Amino acid sequence: MKNLLLILAITLFTACATIKPSMYEGITNKGNIILYNGVTIAHVESIEYEYYRGKKTVEISLNHYSHGFNEETDKLIYFILSKYPKSKVEINPTKDSDFK
Repeated sequence: MKNLLLILAITLFTACATIKPSMYEGITNKGNIILYNGVTIAHVESIEYEYYRGKKTVEISLNHYSHGFNEETDKLIYFILSKYPKSKVEINPTKDSDFK
């Protein structure tokens, strides 16, 4: 839970910062599939349009095939924010991950 809150805090912080290509080097996509150095690491689960108290938000949820949160997770967030800078990004470890 603490890791998820940390990721959300990083996401909010980085939404205001300039994203440089070096921050997500090696990350590409083929449709809804996200690759890191040619290896599948995640896929886009959903894109939600939210309206709450007069504010519209886009939330992009990804399933991440990783063991916990790491540098790869940060690159994944920066990659999504480089394409959708005003969005909210949610990273979910898959059931196969060793989430601790």
